[in-house]
Amino acid sequence: MYKMKYLSAWVVLVAALYGCADDLNYSETHVPSLEVHYIACDAPTNLFLQSHEDNCEMAVQSANTPWQISGMADWLSVSPKSGDNDQVVRLSAGQNPSGEDIRTTLFRLESKLAAYPYQKEFSLSQYASDPYVNMDISTLTISGSEYHQSYNVDSNIDWGVYSSNTSWLTAAKSSDGKILTIHTLANTDSYSRTGYIYLQKKANSSTLHQIKITQNVASMTIDNNESLLQYTNDGGSYQLQIASDADWNASTQGDWIEVNPDAGKTGNTTVTISTTPNYTESKRYGNVYFKHGNVLKSTIEIMQEGISMSLSQSSLAFDCSESSKTITVTANTDWQILSQPDWVVITPNEGKGDGAISIKALSNYSSEKREGTITVGKAGTTFQKTISVSQKAWVFENLIVNLNFDADAAKETVDLQVEGAWTAMTSHDWITVTPSTGNGNGQIEVAVKENTSANQRTGVVELTSAKTKLSISVAQRGKYFTVDGSQLSKTLGSRGGSHRMQFQTNENWTASHTATWATLSQTSGKGDVDVTLTVADNPSLSSREDTTTITPAYLQPTRVITRQDGRYLKVNVTQISFFKKGGTTDAYLVDTDADYTISTDDSWISVTHDTTAHAFTVTVTENTAEDKRTGRVVVAMTNLRDGESFHVEIPVTQSGTAETLNIQNFGSDQNWNLGGDLHFNLKVTGYGSDENWNTGDNASFGVKVSGFGKEENWNYR
Repeated sequence: MYKMKYLSAWVVLVAALYGCADDLNYSETHVPSLEVHYIACDAPTNLFLQSHEDNCEMAVQSANTPWQISGMADWLSVSPKSGDNDQVVRLSAGQNPSGEDIRTTLFRLESKLAAYPYQKEFSLSQYASDPYVNMDISTLTISGSEYHQSYNVDSNIDWGVYSSNTSWLTAAKSSDGKILTIHTLANTDSYSRTGYIYLQKKANSSTLHQIKITQNVASMTIDNNESLLQYTNDGGSYQLQIASDADWNASTQGDWIEVNPDAGKTGNTTVTISTTPNYTESKRYGNVYFKHGNVLKSTIEIMQEGISMSLSQSSLAFDCSESSKTITVTANTDWQILSQPDWVVITPNEGKGDGAISIKALSNYSSEKREGTITVGKAGTTFQKTISVSQKAWVFENLIVNLNFDADAAKETVDLQVEGAWTAMTSHDWITVTPSTGNGNGQIEVAVKENTSANQRTGVVELTSAKTKLSISVAQRGKYFTVDGSQLSKTLGSRGGSHRMQFQTNENWTASHTATWATLSQTSGKGDVDVTLTVADNPSLSSREDTTTITPAYLQPTRVITRQDGRYLKVNVTQISFFKKGGTTDAYLVDTDADYTISTDDSWISVTHDTTAHAFTVTVTENTAEDKRTGRVVVAMTNLRDGESFHVEIPVTQSGTAETLNIQNFGSDQNWNLGGDLHFNLKVTGYGSDENWNTGDNASFGVKVSGFGKEENWNYR
């Protein structure tokens, strides 16, 4: 009886112990024994650590049952992780790397004996750390050039980047949040500028780091700040090196200056500044402007010398016999002999810079002094220097006669009164004398060849006897063709006509022309020209042109332009308007040189044409319909060349019974009064200052239409 009582008490004790254990699973397979198995922990199931490095403890009680801690995250350290008796377990964690997220892990305290299962789950959470974003920079001063740089970022949060409200400053975050890239445009303003970049916590937009960025003005350096370039009058080029922090552009003051290229990018650029030749005597000045956008960065002054030239003498005088003189030229440009008398020979006739020229005057066999001008200068410019030259007349001993010939070959007979034998010689080969010897009185024949040049020429025949010298002066006129500029062009009407051309000449000449629609009265002749070009009718809208060429035998041809207009047609009205009652217009005029017709396709319009006065009137019948009607009158040319046509279309409009009168651009008050039982719809657009429309009893309404026709007072009753 005692044993049973003792056994019952032990069973109750074991049952009580197992009842105190957490999550004890007991089944029929577990056979109770007298050995006590027990696991317990008095720690709360939800544990918390601070964000910094922290730990907590939990007491594990065990009786004859090995246990272990399992399932925890790798950021949680547990010591010890297992045991088979009572232990104090320390749970440790480093600082939470996140500045915005609590981290939590689950773990279990469990039995390692399959026969005595036990399991209890715990959670441990660690608070988030204080958020931070760390960078090495908080202020940044940069040059004016475009800037692009990346920086490392240390942060424990998901951060965003924002820049101040500036278009020139941007920033970007890398996908892993560890790199911040800052980009600025080049600063082409006149002043330095400041912007800000903010690194913010995305959750609440609070700023955790600020970077102040100051950007200096973009700089530009041009070959040690070259400020003046000097050029000779011939022009030329300079090359300069530009170092710029920003894109740049160049412009010039003076179209004789060129910059190439006239724009460039950031960095180093070679530019060429060129000038055209200066063909004036004055120095000229200009500028080249280099800019960043619209901001002037540098100015280079350009100075170019003008042409300079001087002559050692401005006038030369020669004796009648052939002789030479020399003058010196001092110049900074090329030069040439632009004009000279035909009796002067100059060597050389061109040069560059300083030099000397020889001027030779041929013998003057004329009985008159001759004068002329030598022009030295630069072709195509007004830069010229002149030398006046003169030569004495020939000294004739015992002058017999002066002979003057036209340009054609000719001869004259001269009587001689000479004692004894004589001989005759000529100064030029274009003069011959027959006979060239004789004895006593007699006759000689002096002949000249044709002078095919435009210049007069002179010479002499000298007769020498034993006792004396005799002289005959010979002068021959050159060829000439005198042009009257007023006859070089003429315009005729389309109906045809004639162009008379008259020129004075002593030459043989021929005449030709280009147009098949014109005829020339004469195609060749000698002496003065008097020809007429007759032009046929031009039945076309297009003008046409003929060129008549008069060609002298030895001189330059002269061209004469004859233009002929095409047909034209003008009407002094562009549109015609009627009120509904109809009527007839005043006469309209047709201005034309063509045959023409006037017609209309509308039955309510009729046209009366006065062909003598080239005038017409338009009549329309009354419009009884409510709507306005439109038509046209057509004035058309006839008998034009095949494929051509031309007409003037004149719109005709007539108001209907229900149409509103529109008065455009009405001025100030012109007393439009409406009264009685009358009804009139009037629409006025563009009305002026007075907008009061007055009505009165028994009033009538009058409309005065200026420019309408005969009747201008339209009364509405």
